[in-house]
Amino acid sequence: MPDNIAQIGPQATIPQPSMLHPAMPPASYGVLINEAPVDGLSNLNAAQGTQSQFPNHAMDLNGSNVVPTFLDPIIYEAHSTDSNVDIDHRLPLSPRMPSPQLHTLPNSSTALTSGQLRIQSLAGSTILITNAHFTTTDAVGETSRTSSQALRTLYEHIAPAAFHNSLQRCDPPKCHPGTREAIQRQILNFSDDPSKFSAVVMWLYGPAGAGKTAIAQTVAETLFKKKKLAASFFFSQMSKDGHRHHEKRLIATIAYQIMQNTPLVCPHIEHEIQLNPAIFDMSLEDQLTSLILQPFRKLGSEQPAEVVDKIPRTIIIDGLDECSDSAAQERVLKILRLLVGARDAHPFNVIVVSRPETNIIQWFDNKAGSSLAWRLNLQDSTEKDNDIAIFVTDELTAIAKSYRLKHHLPAGWPSKSVIDEIVGKSSGQFIYAATVVRYIQNCRGVPSTQLEALLSSTLPKKARPFAELDALYTSIITKSPYSHDLVSIMGALKFSLKFCDFPFDGVLEGNLCYVQRLLSLSAPFDVIVTDFSSLLDFIYDDPVSEASDDDSSGFQSLSWAKPFHKSLHDFITDSSRAPQGYHLNLSDFVSEMFKTIHGT
Repeated sequence: MPDNIAQIGPQATIPQPSMLHPAMPPASYGVLINEAPVDGLSNLNAAQGTQSQFPNHAMDLNGSNVVPTFLDPIIYEAHSTDSNVDIDHRLPLSPRMPSPQLHTLPNSSTALTSGQLRIQSLAGSTILITNAHFTTTDAVGETSRTSSQALRTLYEHIAPAAFHNSLQRCDPPKCHPGTREAIQRQILNFSDDPSKFSAVVMWLYGPAGAGKTAIAQTVAETLFKKKKLAASFFFSQMSKDGHRHHEKRLIATIAYQIMQNTPLVCPHIEHEIQLNPAIFDMSLEDQLTSLILQPFRKLGSEQPAEVVDKIPRTIIIDGLDECSDSAAQERVLKILRLLVGARDAHPFNVIVVSRPETNIIQWFDNKAGSSLAWRLNLQDSTEKDNDIAIFVTDELTAIAKSYRLKHHLPAGWPSKSVIDEIVGKSSGQFIYAATVVRYIQNCRGVPSTQLEALLSSTLPKKARPFAELDALYTSIITKSPYSHDLVSIMGALKFSLKFCDFPFDGVLEGNLCYVQRLLSLSAPFDVIVTDFSSLLDFIYDDPVSEASDDDSSGFQSLSWAKPFHKSLHDFITDSSRAPQGYHLNLSDFVSEMFKTIHGT
């Protein structure tokens, strides 16, 4: 037997040459001898991709140099012209081959001991090979490394703080048990079968503080538990994470969550990232195609319809109005329209949650189409006041039960009259009630006494119980180009209630210009009011018979406005709460109004 290979143990069954060339499985391990791989040597204790130097001789137990006959084809294949291994040329080798080939040693196990490669066949023979360079290749490991790199690349371009279950959004607002049930049912029914609504996009909208995010969060958690949530993105202007302020990471964030919730599509998304790592610097349209639509098209061509139909399809986008600016918001809506329109990829449906900002209203009016979007207005809900009463009752009762000095609390506290007062001041908006409850939970005094002081506005200024509400109002008012005009309009509303025999309930279309001049507004009255549609309720009534002499039609539209929330007036007339430059001094405003009216 040739002198650098030794056979130990009983005679091995000699396999036929055809047994040395089986079809290679896609995930295999190999060892390169003379740069040619020998498959099956998976237990090497050498570093991957490195070469190991072995002693310059190999012998059997008697000191004889031996080579088993069945290894001749391996040495024959391995001995190439570009070899860097010194093989004893006394071996009976066949002519050199031009390129290395990959082969398998059948029915064998391998190990490296003391610098020697030991191959144990199932027949009992042990083969030792020395004086060779070995390089390991790991197809499975290489695939895993490539996949991991793609996932890491994707992770570097997402906004994890925008997930519904992100750590930054720990303990997010959610619907109180037993509240918002009818609205939740409508949304979940839409998620289950959008065809019943003849739409693939739902727009849930309502004024500031209406509890939209709490509803979106609760629905997202419900769908996630049912494995029906594809992805979610919660925009926020107030977030410490800058990536929640804009749309640049929206598609990557959705794609990442889809990978977590739909493992079947992972290889296809990873493949797209490997093909084009720069995809994250391209347009949102290109990202959508590459990271979501193409992978789902490939998945659909591989998997049966019954498998694809079970894949989550609902995407929730909350706080769209808090995405940087109107142009960015419209880009998001455009992308979502492309997403739900690609039914050949996957039948996604989207739930968009926002305030009724003018540009968003216009998009749904003009670009979405009735066949695309279904609208759900929180202001139309008949359960608002009842839900707020349930929430306040439960929370204040819990405070009473946990308060250690119960003898200081009035009997039966909280009373129905207290609950009703909070509900009335809430004006159908959960944020006021939630702010009141949170303050009482954290105050140090007797809860009933602190609540009475809060409702009567006799708390010391430093207490700042409505800091969260104030921050919300400040954010909305200061970002509008008509912020100072809003102060004037709020003054006019209060002026009419104080000095007129009837409340301010509307402005005739023909009088809009007069109101604009009277208040020195920088834009038409109705233009300004619609820009604050999350704070002011503004409606064009049907034409009424109030024709002026020069109005041939005999009819004019009646426009009217009022705050959604009574606390807006409290905020804007309190110099300690309103931002500097936006405080309404009612007495000064009234004086100026009289001067303007009487021309003095």
